[in-house]
Amino acid sequence: MITSAQLEKARDFILRHGDLLTRRRFACHFENAPKHAVLDVLACYQNPDGGFGHGLELDLLCPDSSGICTEMAFGHFVELDVHDGPLFDRALAWVLAKRTPSGDLPHPVEAIKRYPHGGWWEKQDSGRILSIAGLLGRLGMHHPAVTERAAAVFEQAFLPLPDELPVYSYPLNLYLEYADGAGRYTGHRDRLRAAVPAMLESAAWHHPLFFCHGHWASPYIPRPGGRARPPGPSPASRTTAAPS
Repeated sequence: MITSAQLEKARDFILRHGDLLTRRRFACHFENAPKHAVLDVLACYQNPDGGFGHGLELDLLCPDSSGICTEMAFGHFVELDVHDGPLFDRALAWVLAKRTPSGDLPHPVEAIKRYPHGGWWEKQDSGRILSIAGLLGRLGMHHPAVTERAAAVFEQAFLPLPDELPVYSYPLNLYLEYADGAGRYTGHRDRLRAAVPAMLESAAWHHPLFFCHGHWASPYIPRPGGRARPPGPSPASRTTAAPS
């Protein structure tokens, strides 16, 4: 349990060093600030085409829309339980409209190179359609086109599953745990669950920077008493209409 003194230290650090989005998120979760204040800032990262860029992923400052930045926006939608409204609808429309030949989401490598970025982002990125299918599932939502594309990408690009999980392969977990249609892959899901403890152990050095832990690690971290809490079922699903 975090003490009030520890929380105050965290608040002071965030106010001194956090960007506006981080400060608004803290205020929403711990100070009863309205979630629309978070969404107002998140909107600044959204492009006219509906996708997200502008450094929403902090190691990628390219303004162009990308799969990873749009994935992060959907992560914020889950955090705030936002499943409709102009910001959400435009983001979903971008996901539906933009696709690579494989069915995944675009990653604008040449544009990325023109702005400060982590060198790892110069490689082609993949799996973001899996993440977004899973994040929609966490909101109790799905869209048939996303379901179909995610299944095709999973089967063509990610099977067989690796024996050892890379630390940033959380899109697989989001997809297998929460996405519409992923129930047919229970064998793969169980195999992935079984591989997570070894991944956490091998990546222990990474944990202070493990920003994506909420996407897959937390269900496997033992509670006090030593037992891990398995992920619960997805909420009741509802189909989303294509945004107009």
